[in-house]
Amino acid sequence: MTTSSFPLTFKQETSATLRLATPLAAAAVAQMGMGLTDTILLGSLGRDALAAGGLGAGLFFTTTAIMQAAMTGVGVLVAHARGAGAHEQVSPIFRSGTLLALFASIPASSASPGNWPTTSDNMSESCCWRRRRAYCWARNAHI
Repeated sequence: MTTSSFPLTFKQETSATLRLATPLAAAAVAQMGMGLTDTILLGSLGRDALAAGGLGAGLFFTTTAIMQAAMTGVGVLVAHARGAGAHEQVSPIFRSGTLLALFASIPASSASPGNWPTTSDNMSESCCWRRRRAYCWARNAHI
């Protein structure tokens, strides 16, 4: 990429964008392929393994999304500190941001929407328990 003072043409801009986007798109496709492979593998092991894999994947992605959201702000603050030449501030910013992300993800992963009570049914019975009861019924009925 050139560092000239005149603006890039549409072709140059498109080429630079594609060079950046292609590896990201390939990573997204690979992630979807891994999810499909996991589903096929766990499905061949039985419904219990597939259910456990789905629950684990949901918990993992909830935790990961919250941690990524918290760490996005850390990247901006670290870039500002480095740009200002305040290198001594980088480590405390990173450490506090990592702790914030960790502590924010713990309650959020245990309070996922699947565990929230709904207003349509009894407030003391959560969605998680209704799903578990339906799962146990299906398991005993050999569906």
